[in-house]
Amino acid sequence: SDMVAVIAVHRAWTQQKDKKEKFCRNHALNHLALREIDTLRHQFLDLVIDAGLASRDDLDDCNIAKEDALITSCCLVAGLYPNISTLVRPRRGGPKGGRLLTKDGEVSRPSSSSFQRKRVNAAAENGKDAYAIYHAKHRSIGAVGLSGQRQRP
Repeated sequence: SDMVAVIAVHRAWTQQKDKKEKFCRNHALNHLALREIDTLRHQFLDLVIDAGLASRDDLDDCNIAKEDALITSCCLVAGLYPNISTLVRPRRGGPKGGRLLTKDGEVSRPSSSSFQRKRVNAAAENGKDAYAIYHAKHRSIGAVGLSGQRQRP
């Protein structure tokens, strides 16, 4: 969902023509980051064209699903594999909330600032399959407390 939001912001930014910097100021966005995203987008498009998957002549027709957020999400997840966590929903009568598990069975904990944390904690017993993608895993190995004793995370 974070990635789909970035795509939506980029689309809105590109529609601003010559008012892009003002758009960024008004919406607390980073203009340089959006320019970098735009540059990457064009680089990826060139790669797709070079690979023969599209032609510059039919760019409007080559992606008939460009407004479909579900397909976009699936493509992002597939492209970022193996950095995928699956939402494991809570069992009836068990603890509330779900867990995100990696393909290795490790628990993946979203950062406290991520909307994923709220989504995982509010997961119900039933619902659609859900996934989260991550850039990197960080592991806590413990810390030393004030008493000098090692603390486990």
